[in-house]
Amino acid sequence: MKKIFLIFNIFLIGHLSAGPEEAIKEFFRDFNNEDILAINKNSDSPFIYIMGKNIVLEEKYSDAINFNGLKKDGWSYSKINTSKVLYNDDDTSMVQVNFSRFDKDNQIILTSDVTYLLVNKDGNWKLKGGFSPNLATLGND
Repeated sequence: MKKIFLIFNIFLIGHLSAGPEEAIKEFFRDFNNEDILAINKNSDSPFIYIMGKNIVLEEKYSDAINFNGLKKDGWSYSKINTSKVLYNDDDTSMVQVNFSRFDKDNQIILTSDVTYLLVNKDGNWKLKGGFSPNLATLGND
């Protein structure tokens, strides 16, 4: 009986830690590692990004991002400053994130707010879209 209880607790803890905010943290880790395969695996298709008046709709997230372009703008890595779940049910979630982009000298080159829409596909939270009033570029300019 104790073994069943232990296995259940391990499963429950693993399930609880894999929520929408954890999915966002994983996305940022994958983004910083420039791991396109992981980013595509953890995002849904099609993917939409609305940045002010600029709308980007792509089949895959990898089609929306250009790491070489971000690097030309000085990007080295990004860091979440704060995150907050705005809405969450069994199928969808919205997470507001304030993050900063840093250059190679660890200087902030951009701070932005993004609200991410996530969908739950077979028990896995996947990024479906992002909305930002002031994010200037995904490196494709």
